[in-house]
Amino acid sequence: MTKISNTSTAVNATIDTFALTNTEIIIWSAFVLFLDFLIIVVNLATIVTFVINKHLRRRSVYCLINLAVADMLFGVCSITHDVIYSLFDEFARVGYYLLLILIFSSLFSLVLVSLDRVYATFFPFQHRTTRLRMYIGVFTITWLLPSPFVLIHYYEDQDDILITTIVLLISLLIICASYSAIFIKVKIQAKRHQPNRQQTAAIQIRQKREQHLAMTLFIVCVLSLITWLPYLSILIRISLFGYDHDSLYRIFKTTTLIQNLNSLINPIIYVFRMRDFRKALSRLIISCSRDHQHLIGRHGNRD
Repeated sequence: MTKISNTSTAVNATIDTFALTNTEIIIWSAFVLFLDFLIIVVNLATIVTFVINKHLRRRSVYCLINLAVADMLFGVCSITHDVIYSLFDEFARVGYYLLLILIFSSLFSLVLVSLDRVYATFFPFQHRTTRLRMYIGVFTITWLLPSPFVLIHYYEDQDDILITTIVLLISLLIICASYSAIFIKVKIQAKRHQPNRQQTAAIQIRQKREQHLAMTLFIVCVLSLITWLPYLSILIRISLFGYDHDSLYRIFKTTTLIQNLNSLINPIIYVFRMRDFRKALSRLIISCSRDHQHLIGRHGNRD
C-alpha cells in the first residue's frame, strides 16, 4: 500500500516528473516563502501583543497564544525545510517530520481552544481559578501528542493514511461537538436571564463579552478546519492512486497552500473581531515604527 510518508517524500521529486516551467517554479517558491514570512511575522506580533498587554493576558487567551506559537514555528520550519531541501537533499526527510509535528500540534491546539471554551462556558468559576501551571501541563501534552503519529508515518508497515484520517475526523468531531454544546448553553442562558430585570450591568457585559469571544473562536476553528479539507482529500487521492496526470500535482500544491493559510488567518480574525487586541496591536506597530525611525536617525547623525 502506498504511504503518505512515501507520497510526501516524492512530492518534491515530482517537480522533475511533472515538471513545472522555470517561471512557475520561481513564482511558486517566491509566493510560498513570502507566505511563510507573513506567518512568522503575524503570529509573532500576535504572541507579543497578548504577552505584553496585561489586560489581554487572560485565561481565555492562553490557548490562543499556544496556537500562535505552533503556527509561528510552522512558518519557521517551513522556510528552513525549503532552504535545506534546496541545498541538502538528505535532510529533507527530517524537515518533513518536523513540519508534520507542527501541523499536528496546530491541529491539536485548535481542539484545545474548543475544549477550553467548553470548560469556560459550563464551569466558569473553575475556569477563572485555573492556574497557569495547569495550562502549561496541558500545552505540553498537546505538543507531545504528535510524536506517535510521526512515528507511524516513519515506519512504512503502518497504515498511516487511515490513522491520519481518523485523527482528523476525531478532531473535527470534538470541535463540532464542543461548539454545538456551547451554542445550546448560550441559548439556554439567554432565555433564562431575559426576564431578569435586576441583573447587574457588569454581569450583562461579561456575558456579552464571553459570547462574543466564543463566536470569535468558533470562526477561528471553522475556517481553520476548512483549510484542512481540500488538502486531506487530495492527499488521500494521491496516496491511493499516485500522480496519474500533470494537473493533479498542481492541485496538490494549491491545496497545500490553502492548508498553510491555516497558520495565517487566526491573527486576521483577532484584528476584526477583538477590539482590545486590535488597539493593542496598533500601539505595538506604532511603537516599533517610532523605535525604528529613532534608530535610523541616530545612525544618520553619526554619519
